[in-house]
This record gives sequence, structure tokens and C-alpha cells, in this order.
Amino acid sequence: MDSKPCRQSLSTFIKRNATNGAQPSPAIVSAAKALFHKTSRSKKHNWEKGPLYVLLREHWQRYLESRQKNRDPKRGYLRPEIRNTFESFLQCGVLAHGVARFLCNTCGKQRLVPLSCRKRGLCSRCRQKNNAIWSEWVQNEVLPQVAYRQWVLSLPKCIRVFFRFDPTLKAKLSGIVFRVITDYIRIRFGRPDLIPLMITCDQSFGTLLDYSPHLHNLIADGGFTPEGKFVPLGKIPRRHQKELEELMRRRILTWLVRIGKISSTWAKTMRRWEHAGFSLHLETRIRADDRAGLGRLLNYMRRHPFSMRGIHYNPATQKIIYRASKIHGGKKRNFAIFTPTEFIAALSDHIPHRGKHEIRYYGAAHPQIRKRLFPNRSITKAVPVVEPLHIQKQGRRAWARWIWRIFEVDPLHCSCGGTLTLNAIVLNKESIRRILAHAGEPTEGPIMASARSPPLRPSVCPSAEVPTGTRFPPHSNQTTSIWRTIRPGLLLRVFRSP
Repeated sequence: MDSKPCRQSLSTFIKRNATNGAQPSPAIVSAAKALFHKTSRSKKHNWEKGPLYVLLREHWQRYLESRQKNRDPKRGYLRPEIRNTFESFLQCGVLAHGVARFLCNTCGKQRLVPLSCRKRGLCSRCRQKNNAIWSEWVQNEVLPQVAYRQWVLSLPKCIRVFFRFDPTLKAKLSGIVFRVITDYIRIRFGRPDLIPLMITCDQSFGTLLDYSPHLHNLIADGGFTPEGKFVPLGKIPRRHQKELEELMRRRILTWLVRIGKISSTWAKTMRRWEHAGFSLHLETRIRADDRAGLGRLLNYMRRHPFSMRGIHYNPATQKIIYRASKIHGGKKRNFAIFTPTEFIAALSDHIPHRGKHEIRYYGAAHPQIRKRLFPNRSITKAVPVVEPLHIQKQGRRAWARWIWRIFEVDPLHCSCGGTLTLNAIVLNKESIRRILAHAGEPTEGPIMASARSPPLRPSVCPSAEVPTGTRFPPHSNQTTSIWRTIRPGLLLRVFRSP
């Protein structure tokens, strides 16, 4: 890739390449913003100067120490995947923690690309890339060209706590939603052989980072016959929406009583409430020919828990102001003020549990059923893009391929006309330091703040006699304070020695 496009901003780069052909797919446009820092060396794209990175660099160790010592009554103990995700985020995109080295096969010019963390729930760049890859795959391989509708199910506050500590409940909850949808479609058409299609995405965040577990379900607006023919559902009356919401509420409460989460008395009380807290939203519908709208809806269903642009950190006052794009329904405002530890704790609520899926496929979207319904025909795919051979060899998830697909620019093209090829992935600290020093890049990553300041230690008079038999470490001298050279447990015994 030429050095001239690398110096351009992202908006200028899109404008210059927008007239080269068809518009890029909305399903993968978000990946461009997440991956543009890999081809741009401009200082304004420096991730290490962002407010979230600066905040974690200053306060993560203090938060980690406080959570390890004290159990949070609201969140419990610190899960290992939370610590792993935060520490990996602090190393994501930093050359000092690992680089991929590309060399030109003609002139020998090198390009250093930092490694990514590929974690869920915290890093917005990795999340956008994964969303773009997933969205394109779902549109090309899973979803036929039919109409779709989004069903959003929200839960009352009194039962949300169960989903915080038990990640298996969301999978069982989505199973209840699928059975209700299956019964509704079959009863409405009078055909017990119809098979619905549903993709469920878990979300745990509200407008202002509050913990609000709910389900986003993408459902085909109709059902499939055993022969693979689609039967459209059409408009869902308002009366049916109320009945579906009431049916889901009764089945969910019955299920919570059966597994021992709530008592039968409490379930009967919630059934008598006029506003029980359950909400079912069915207004978002995508036409069969609107594949661009379908891509935007898929990205919305798997969007990042928070907006990086909404984080405003003031180191002087040690306060974080988080601004949302819309007004919170209950608080009637679009901002929230946090202390550093409160903000980190709020972010940790939305990191998924280890080994638990956030996306589930039901009905015609399940791999086995999909192969049986559509054995001899493939899903309608987008217009293929002719890629260079050396980019095709990089694989479906390669960052070079995504930049080519979006901008029609080859990031592996050297200014001399040659091709950049992967030479090595360097993880050794000493080797990374030598490579970065030769390239003129910073050889060390950002310095992390300690968990707390060192405690004040009493000074020892220089003329005081050192007790006989006292041993000092090799790096110290005799004038070093006794408090720094002797363990506190041995101090009393040393002074009592004859």
C-alpha cells in the first residue's frame, strides 16, 4: 500500500474510494474503522491516548487489588476472564507486546502490524471486526432472502440478578422464546409442520452501562415447510403482541419456580401486577429485498456494550462522565458520572462468562436443519469481489482482506511495486525491542500505575549500631534502612539478638 493513502484520514479515504464502484456492504463498513489504525501511522489514531486506556492504565491495578481482597456484594468475586480481558485490552494494538512483521519481496521494506487481543466485551476494535465477519457469514450462509422481524424481550428488575451469576439461564430463556414463536406460527397457519428461523443475541447493557439483560431475536417473518418453501406471516396484530407477551411472562415465571429461583407465591404476585416488567417489542421489520438493512440490524444486535466516544475522563477530578446517544427511560438523562473504580466495575458487568455462547441458532438457522431444508440450493449471496491472489491466501479473517473488500486498496502493496509478505510473528520481548529500536518506534509499552503508593517507613539514624548477625541483600549497603532490608516478622528477633 502506498504511503500517501496511509497519511489520509479515514473520512477522506472513504470519499476518494467511494466512486470506484458499488457501495461497500454495510455489514463490513464498521470493520474499516476498527482496522484503519493498522494501515495508518498518524498520531491521532494512537489508541494508547484514548480516555479508556488512560483510565485503566492509572486505576486497573488498584481496582484489581480491592476486588481480590474484598467480595463485592453486588457482583461477587472477580471472575478470571474479567482480569484476562482487561489485561489483554491494555496490550491490544501495542507494538511492544507483539508484532507481525511484513517484508517486501522486492525492496526489503518492512511494515510492523501490532497484534490484537480478540477478547469479548471490552475492546471495541476487535468486537467490530468480529461483528463484521459474523454478519457477512450469516447473510451469505444462513439467512435466505425472506422478510425478517426483530423480537426484543426485556425482563423485570427483580429477576435480573439471577442472570448475572448463572450464564446458563439465557440459553434456556431463548429456548422458551423459540417454543412460543413456534406455537404461534403453527397455530396461526394451522400447519404443525412449519419450521421457524431464529437467531438470538444476548445483551446485558442498558443506555448508561447499567446491567439490563435482554434478548435480541432475529426471526423470519413466517415459516418454512419441510420442502424448504417459505410461508410469509404478514402483519402481527396488536392484540396478538399482547397475548404473546403475556404467554412468555407466564412461561418464564413457571420456569423460574421449577428451577427454584423464585417461590410460587412470588410468581403469583408478579402475575397479578398490571405492569410486570416484561416487554416484547416487534416493530422492527426488514423486507426481503433489503439486505443492506438486514446487515445493519445484525450489527445492531451484536453492538458493543458502550461507546468509546461517550467516555470523558478528567484526571484532575478523578471523575468519568459517560454520555449516551439517547435519553435513559427511567433516569430521564443521557449521562452518568462515575468514579474510576465504579466505572471499571460497570464495564466488568458486560464481559461474557468463559465458554458461554452469546449467539444461538434455532429452527431453520440450525446447521443440521438448514442442510435438510436447503440441500440443493445455497443462500443468496452478495456480488463476489475479485481479490488478488496473494490476499485470497491470507484467509477469510485476515485484516488485509477486509481492507481490500471495503476500500479496494491493497494494504500488502509496496511503493516499489512488490508485495509485502508475512515474515514472522514476534513475541520475544528482546527481539521486539531490537526491531522497534531499529524502526524508530517506542520500545516499551505504557507504564502501569501501581496499586497504591508505598507506605511511609520510619527512618533509622545513620549513627545507630546495626545488631550483630544482621545480613543485608547484595544490592544494599550498611546504611540502608533496617525496615527495608529485614522482613517485618524477623525485626523483633533481630533486635533481641545478643
